[in-house]
Parts: sequence; C-alpha cells; structure tokens
Amino acid sequence: MARSRGSPQLVSGSSAGAGTAATPASAVGTLRAALAGVLQDREFAERIERDGGRVLAIAPAEQRKFLEDEVERWSALVARYGVSIE
Repeated sequence: MARSRGSPQLVSGSSAGAGTAATPASAVGTLRAALAGVLQDREFAERIERDGGRVLAIAPAEQRKFLEDEVERWSALVARYGVSIE
C-alpha cells in the first residue's frame, strides 16, 4: 500500500491478476480458481480488511467495466487535487 506524503491518512493499493489476450484459457481458468480459493479464505480476508483493504471477487464479465470505472474515478481525483509524481 502506498501512503500519501501530503495526506498520510490516505492510502492506496491494488492487487489483481492480469495477463495478455494470448494467455491460454486453461491457464486463465487455473489462475482464476486459485485466486478464488485465496479470496474465500476468511483469515486472509480479515487480514486485508484489518489493514484497511477490501477483498473483491469480480466476475470476468464485469472486470473490464470495473477497471474502466476505477481509472475514471482516480483520474478525476488526480486532476481535481493536482496530484503529480515527484
């Protein structure tokens, strides 16, 4: 998780599985099943939430829309607050 120097109470982080369009469907299925198992582990989910995160299991059909919405949301915040990389 990244902590903002200007606002130390603001943290952000992300972890997602991704691959190229050429990734074989069998590999995608194997990875998806493994990640689903981890996300269902209660101890894992509690640890992530205790550390300020949230666990999301998003269906494949909804992932692109979710990511597009996140880019739009964060882009608007970056523009609004004039965030830049030092």
